[in-house]
Amino acid sequence: MKTFRKERISSLIFQELSKMISREFDFAGALATITEIQISDNLDSAKVGVSVFPSEKTDEVIKQLKSREKELTVKLLKKINIKPFPQLFFVLDRGLESAAKVEKILLNE
Repeated sequence: MKTFRKERISSLIFQELSKMISREFDFAGALATITEIQISDNLDSAKVGVSVFPSEKTDEVIKQLKSREKELTVKLLKKINIKPFPQLFFVLDRGLESAAKVEKILLNE
């Protein structure tokens, strides 16, 4: 039953956070996409995977998101209203970038 709760919370955070990022952030020519939300077993933290295109703007985008982690957590708490609410931590997700490199290697051989 606890797994379902984690999945539901993850889904809600994913939906609301995606909306907030698209409305409140301007990454100056970069596209930031949330790829996953991993919530800890005790529901006290949530690791938010973010993919950035173009990859040259990665540091800038992650820095902006990390600077507003607490603010975004509070806003989400007001919208979703669950207790305990996990603290957000933004991390870079290089999955899509890695997949593109592998595909390029495979196509060249």
